[in-house]
Order: sequence, then C-alpha cells, then structure tokens
Amino acid sequence: MRIPGLRHNWRLSMVRSANSLILLGAAGFAFAAPPTISHINQLTGIVNFSAPVVYTILCGYNLACLVLIENWLGGDGEKTLRRVRRWRVIYTTAIALIILCFTLGSAPDERLVDFDTYYANTPWISGVIVSYLLAHMVASTAITIMCWRGVSQVRSWTRVGLWVLVVGFILNLAYGVSKLTAVAARWAGHDLDYLSSKAAPPIAAIGGVIVTIGFLIPLLGPKLEEQLRAGADYFRIRALWRLVRPAGGGILKAPLWASPAERLTFRLSATQDRILRLHPYFDDHVRRTAHDEALRAGLSPRQAAARGISAMLSAAAMECAAGEAVPPPSKSTAQTARDTYLAAEAAYADLLLDVAAQLPATPTRRTATVAGALQGSNS
Repeated sequence: MRIPGLRHNWRLSMVRSANSLILLGAAGFAFAAPPTISHINQLTGIVNFSAPVVYTILCGYNLACLVLIENWLGGDGEKTLRRVRRWRVIYTTAIALIILCFTLGSAPDERLVDFDTYYANTPWISGVIVSYLLAHMVASTAITIMCWRGVSQVRSWTRVGLWVLVVGFILNLAYGVSKLTAVAARWAGHDLDYLSSKAAPPIAAIGGVIVTIGFLIPLLGPKLEEQLRAGADYFRIRALWRLVRPAGGGILKAPLWASPAERLTFRLSATQDRILRLHPYFDDHVRRTAHDEALRAGLSPRQAAARGISAMLSAAAMECAAGEAVPPPSKSTAQTARDTYLAAEAAYADLLLDVAAQLPATPTRRTATVAGALQGSNS
C-alpha cells in the first residue's frame, strides 16, 4: 500500500523511513522465527548465519524509527538533518561491528532460540550480541524521550499516537533489558536464560504491535474520525430525508460497499434534489415567521435560518402529501422562498444537518393558522 507513495515521493526522508520501517519491521519478525533461522542457516551453509542477519535487520528497523520520529517532530530543518546523519553513522557503525565480530568469531553450534545466552562468553561473538543489544536499547530510550517531549507540542491524533509509541518503545526497552540481563548473568556465572528465551520474545511481539499502532494512529485516526462523523451525520439527516421523500424524483442509492462518507454524500444529494422538487409548495411567510421567532429566542443566525427552513419544509411536505386538498402558495412567494433557501445553503456549510435537527418532532398538516398566514402573504 505504501509503494505508490514511495515511488512518487522517494526523495522525502519521512516517506523513505516510513516504508523502511514497515519493511524492516515485517522482516524482523519473519527472519527471527526459529523455522526461518534454521532454513537460512541451511541455505547459506554457515552455522548461525541468521544471527547477524536478524541483528542487522533490527538495527535498520531502529534507525528507520529514529529517522521517522526525527522528521515527524523536528521538521525539515538543518538541525533535524544533522541529527538524522548522526543516527545513520551510529547505526551503520553498529551493523559493521556486528558483521565484523561474527566474521572473526566462531559459533559452531546452531542455536535457534538461546543464541544470546549460549554464546555470551564466546570471544567476538559476545561483541555481536552486545552491539545489537546496545543499539536497540539506545534507540528505544531515545525514541521514548523524544515522544514524551513531543506530546506537549502536538494535539489530536498525533498526540494519541505519541503516547502509544511511548508505551511501545518502553516495551522495546524492556526487551533489551531482559536480554542484556540474561547475558550479564552468564558473564557472572549465573543462569537467567529464561529472561532471554521466555520473557523477551512476547515482550518484543507486544511492543512491536503497539509501536505499529502508534505509527498508524496519526495516519488512520483522522480518516476514522471522518468516517464516524459521516456515519453520525448520515443518521442525523434521516428525519429530513424521510420528510421530503414523498416529493419523488430519481432514486439515488449508495452501493453496498460504500463508506459512511459516500453514503452521506448520496443521501445529501437525494435530499437536496427532493427539497427542490417541493419548491412549488414553499411559503416564505412560514419561513420568515419561524426565522424571526428563533432570532427573538436568542438563536444564532445559522440556527435561525435552519429553524425557518425546517418549518417551511415541514409545511411544504404536508402540502405535497395532501395533494389538492389545500392549494399551494403563489408562484412568487414560492420562488422567493426557494431563492432564500438556496442563499442560506450557500452561506452555511452543511446547513441541511441543522435543518434536520430543527424539524418538528411530530409534523402536522397545515392548520388554520398557517392557512391564514398564507392568505395574508398572497394578499
């Protein structure tokens, strides 16, 4: 899903780091699985070759996280670029140390789960283990601090995402601490291998999921909020849609797979179309009366406009449903009301939602009072 954006915006550091983070995060889980470790060792013919592969991927993932956070919170300034270059030097050095130490060391026994503790005291191989653990813990600590500080600088979904990232990277730090504690215990002649082989993997899995959610929240949160708001508005306008539905017109329905926002667009379009079909029954006197009463009651101009239009539409819908029982208002007052309605809709965004909210709870047919008002307006 991210490849099109990478193809068009590959020059942007944030885009490259976001794609790298997704790719390396997935690769880390895939290559760290014991069956994959064994398969790679067999393919290469080098015992424990998967160890530097997984550790290199992990370092690359940490670097991608750091670069993304730096660009995310620091912007595109020169100071951010210097920090990003510094992180790249640090993690390139860590990867080089991992490869160098593994090349110089000897790890003849294949270990699928407990490589860290099994070779904790082995010359050079211990350097592989310490290099990747320190690199991982430095990244987790730095990102936790940056996200913690950044929380006060942002709002809305970005703030939520940063809080989630703080939790995720604390768990990543806990993973590194568990691994390093087990390794240090081996150095001291003790056995705390369960911290590395039993406790650390589930911590890494949970932390990885939480970090992924943290990075997704600022991207998907606004879209989710938009769809939820559209879904709520879809039901808010239902009363108005049902009121004007008898006016007839073309049937405009959203497809089954349509999103809430698309469904709202279809319903608004159909409602607008049927409102305009009611315009021969519009009475500007009814609208003005309700509008002026709303202003005297202290409502805002927008709410007053919605109150007047809702009263006019309610009366017009009742007239349309009554057929010839009561003659519609004159053409002149209907045209004036129609022009006023269109002007109000142009002046206030999403006015139909307010109109739906202002509709009478129990619409009634035209009363003698309304009929008298119509006669007065016609005269």
